[in-house]
Amino acid sequence: MTHPKDALEQLIPDLMRLARILAPDQARAEDLAQEALLKVWTRIAQGGEIADLRPYLMTVLRRERARLPRDHQELDAERLVTPTDPAQSRATLRDVIRAMERLPPAQAQLLHRLAAGASYRDMAQQLDVPIGTVMSRAARARAGLRRQLQLDSPQDLSRLLAEMSDV
Repeated sequence: MTHPKDALEQLIPDLMRLARILAPDQARAEDLAQEALLKVWTRIAQGGEIADLRPYLMTVLRRERARLPRDHQELDAERLVTPTDPAQSRATLRDVIRAMERLPPAQAQLLHRLAAGASYRDMAQQLDVPIGTVMSRAARARAGLRRQLQLDSPQDLSRLLAEMSDV
């Protein structure tokens, strides 16, 4: 059985990746991650049961982010944190690719085509369905991708994908 300290240490890269997505700057991301680790470690030290550590830790991080004052949650292009470490960028890209592979094939293909520049109208004509159908299928595919990546909002996914396009 893995010791809780070892299990937490293994989750730090994933925790930091999500914190960088959720936080307005690197310092806040580090603060959020530290707070989440502290709360989870305290619960473990007090004998609290945690059925699945990874989702629990990520939920604590999201709740910590929700406690930030509103002015710190607003992001603009000047304050967007993008990874400067190529290894970190590759890890993020790898996560998105794995998440895409876990989507149903039709959803993954739709997202690939849209990412390649196809319009909703083009996709509707190719599939011989109404444009609204393509839009709802794309929304379901993006929602599935957000779930796979454990992101809270469409904006989090948009930031992550924009960050990856700069790599």
